[in-house]
Amino acid sequence: MTLKRSSIPLLGLLTWRPMSGYELKQEIEGSLENFWSESFGQLYPHLRDLHHAGLIEEIDDAANDSRSKRTYAITDDGRRALRHWLSDAPKTRPPRNELLLKVFFASEGDTADILLHCRQARADAMATLEKYKGIDARLKGLTKETAKARYWRMTLRFGMSQTRSLISWCDATIEELENEQTN
Repeated sequence: MTLKRSSIPLLGLLTWRPMSGYELKQEIEGSLENFWSESFGQLYPHLRDLHHAGLIEEIDDAANDSRSKRTYAITDDGRRALRHWLSDAPKTRPPRNELLLKVFFASEGDTADILLHCRQARADAMATLEKYKGIDARLKGLTKETAKARYWRMTLRFGMSQTRSLISWCDATIEELENEQTN
């Protein structure tokens, strides 16, 4: 089976521990969403496909009294498929950034609107950076407990660097737009 890119986060997260679809959704929201967006409407179809391919299995969960909650665990074939995917070169596509699209076409609109958007983007980026700093503080302690935390911090540092770059870009763009308005 050729792995769909949307299935990879599920396999990766299941290396942590067996989880239900809901728990996988929670883990994605709590960690991966900072750099990987996923449609939750596709989560259960991807789990079904991975199960049919033998890459994950349903396990009995004695603590689970509800028959509707299924718990999944990664199989040895699933681990091999994940390792194979990790060895392939990453495929990237251009990001979609609505703010940049608005700035690109700003000459067709009101500069005051674009200035407002840039100020809001800066405020949002500052809040994101603070959130990342809190996550980093928690991960520093986890690096002594699990080797995985070291890699989590690497992805977090990327997000922090990107966010700082966005703040710097916003500052320069705001300054330029403000100067344009006063001239």
